[in-house]
Amino acid sequence: MLRPAENFRDLIARAGLEPKDIIDRAPISRSAYFGWLNPATQPHRRGDLRRSKAWGIARVYAAAAGVTDEDAFKVLFVEVPDDGAARGSEEAS
Repeated sequence: MLRPAENFRDLIARAGLEPKDIIDRAPISRSAYFGWLNPATQPHRRGDLRRSKAWGIARVYAAAAGVTDEDAFKVLFVEVPDDGAARGSEEAS
């Protein structure tokens, strides 16, 4: 499961980006972006981010920060184990 790096917001800001820039340029909705950053505000969501969305965010950051997409992905995101609380878990059936 992908989570934001601890300094995600600072990295975005240092690159001269605002949340609106990410939302406008990456394939991610406003509710998904803020729900991912603040999972407690949207308890019906798992709090993870699809890799395609993460790569979109990484590309926007990379262009602004002058780094490669791969380097952007590495600094912006942290892979954490899934806690098993997946919505619609097949194990429940």
